[in-house]
Amino acid sequence: MDTFIQQTLNGLVLGSIAMTTAPAATLMVIREYEAEGPVTATIMTLIGLNGLAATILFTLVGHLLFHGQNLATILLQVSAPLAIGGGIGLLVAFLAVPVVKLKDVPMLVVILIGIAAAVYSFVDVVRGKEEA
Repeated sequence: MDTFIQQTLNGLVLGSIAMTTAPAATLMVIREYEAEGPVTATIMTLIGLNGLAATILFTLVGHLLFHGQNLATILLQVSAPLAIGGGIGLLVAFLAVPVVKLKDVPMLVVILIGIAAAVYSFVDVVRGKEEA
């Protein structure tokens, strides 16, 4: 790999690590002052997005730096888990609403275990197809 590209990727790895912030101090101030409102909601959203962006950037640059894969493969490896996780999150959100209204916690646990088993089976099938 070219020295300039190597140095640029090293800088991007360090930059992706440096862009993460510890949300603890911000959350402590919000809790201490019992802050509520649109600014607090926006700050909470930005805290989550900051961690997400840092994780995605670190993953992309880390794969480029250490594995030398092309960008399309890396984007697929990053976007597939995001899509699967988002889909499972939406499914759990829709299934949990009636269960939470009924205050039936054991039913919610059974649903979550069932979803986890389904995801495990799906991943096992996909891995089996890749190995074959």
